[in-house]
Amino acid sequence: EDDDPDGIEDQSFEGNGVDLIPDVEAPGGLVIAEMSHDGDEDFRVSLNDGAIGHDLIRESGSYSGTRAETISSGAPDQDTRELEVQADGNWEVTLRQPRPEEGETLPAQVSGSGEDVVGPYEFTGGHIVSANHDGESNFQVFFYPLTDDPIEVVINTIGEYDDEDEFTFLDTGFVEITGD
Repeated sequence: EDDDPDGIEDQSFEGNGVDLIPDVEAPGGLVIAEMSHDGDEDFRVSLNDGAIGHDLIRESGSYSGTRAETISSGAPDQDTRELEVQADGNWEVTLRQPRPEEGETLPAQVSGSGEDVVGPYEFTGGHIVSANHDGESNFQVFFYPLTDDPIEVVINTIGEYDDEDEFTFLDTGFVEITGD
């Protein structure tokens, strides 16, 4: 476990096949999950608090990537969840729950392939995002606040993309990018 002075300590888990891990620290707000799976069948990871399940990933086959999810705060005394993993192969999950006071100022530029979460960035009003994607599947850009406030969907399309979109966001947050 890494010590993160701006958030909750990173929590890492690994296994093979199906597992249910109790007492995972997750009081609510932003969770960034780095995950991998080398199986051929469904791979599903979720944080559950009994009545509510927050899916972190639901894919088929091998997977390696990073995703974000905002989980509800739950009951005032509930700081733990169950981590449920459904897999048919070896898997690894690292949960990060950063809570920085501030982020990098804009403009910023990122590039890559697959799924990633980058930041934190300091959003202070109206912004323009210029993006391009040369893949054939989903291309999505989401902005996640640190709290359990709603996310901002900026780009959600399929196939190639080369355009600009405007959005307004007034918070420190992270950017989740999904592409193929």
